[in-house]
Amino acid sequence: GKMLVVNFFASWCIPCKKEHPLLIEIKNNYPEAMLIGINHKDKEKDAKEFLNNYGNPYNFVGLDNEGEIGFEFGVFGLPETFIINKENKIIYKITGPLSKQIIKNEISPIF
Repeated sequence: GKMLVVNFFASWCIPCKKEHPLLIEIKNNYPEAMLIGINHKDKEKDAKEFLNNYGNPYNFVGLDNEGEIGFEFGVFGLPETFIINKENKIIYKITGPLSKQIIKNEISPIF
């Protein structure tokens, strides 16, 4: 019954590191959202280290070692974030890193 925020990230992705505090902000400010992190074409060990170092905002983390999940979503660069409504429809896609402006002007009105 929650909206999903699906974020594709990798430990080697510099913009992913930049946007990471904003994902923690979304987790803290939008309890009606469930955050799912998809570690894309990364090593599991590196992903765990990344989340240990930067914090884990996700309710669930999936591994997409071969990029198959990303392919299904149409991911072509990292980071990418999708918002999925309660009817399991993608209602919003953000290509590139999140920003405070995007959260305020585009994500906040959705919630």
